[in-house]
Amino acid sequence: MEGSQQAIRLVAQGRSRARGSLPRWIERATDFDVRVEAGSTVLVVESPTLREADPSEFDQESLFPEIDPDRTSFDYLAQAFEAALSDEDHTERFDSGLLDTFVQLDVVFDRGIEEVVFHPRNGAVTRPPRVRHSEIRRFRDIAHRIPRPRHVRTAGKLDSIRHSDSTFSLALEDGGEVIKGVAGRGDLGALQALWGEPVVVSGQAHFTASGKTQRIDADAIGRASDRDLTAWSLRPEPLESTGADAGRLRVAQGPRSGLNAVLGAWPGDESEAELVAAIREMS
Repeated sequence: MEGSQQAIRLVAQGRSRARGSLPRWIERATDFDVRVEAGSTVLVVESPTLREADPSEFDQESLFPEIDPDRTSFDYLAQAFEAALSDEDHTERFDSGLLDTFVQLDVVFDRGIEEVVFHPRNGAVTRPPRVRHSEIRRFRDIAHRIPRPRHVRTAGKLDSIRHSDSTFSLALEDGGEVIKGVAGRGDLGALQALWGEPVVVSGQAHFTASGKTQRIDADAIGRASDRDLTAWSLRPEPLESTGADAGRLRVAQGPRSGLNAVLGAWPGDESEAELVAAIREMS
């Protein structure tokens, strides 16, 4: 159940985990029955479609353009496994929280299970995802490649607001890219007055393994000036490179390396002008 809740929440909000209670429609969509098929190791999951779980929430499908209400939460979990097994760094189907849940399958393999296969219906995946014990390391490696969140400031048009889960979308002026965001509950009333208007958003940006912006957890949202749009209408980028494992870049410092190689070595005989010129040349 936890994995299905995280998978559908990630699609809707851009995050698999958050403090506080789940939106009611996610609770209803992940209230399913599990039974063991007689004489086998097959678990049969009976799960309602999102529309069946909460018809009123999906009367206006335009509020959930990223979601197919005729799929189940289990379908979205299978899609997340499919993306992780395919090593799709650019995808928004998984994040570090969901990958942590995938790693918990290690307990299943410790009990002698050799393979876990997901068979969702409705054509949710191109082929049934197959998870073996060796894939646990893959999930950990992908999680290590996801850049750390960072504080950003971004401007664009407030394209949509969804009260049921406090999400909004921001359409950037530069290229028209749409970024998902999550606002505080107390901000929703003020946001309604800004719908369709240019705004500037400050908050914590989270990224996919390839460095694509997955969402912004907004600290502040206000009306943007023309100057704001010129200065801040750019897609947030992670601080570190996504092309290498950050762990490999962390090298232990010795008495003659790293910061210790610099301490005490300057000021030297160079003048301020010479120092500035050297810095410009290195830049």
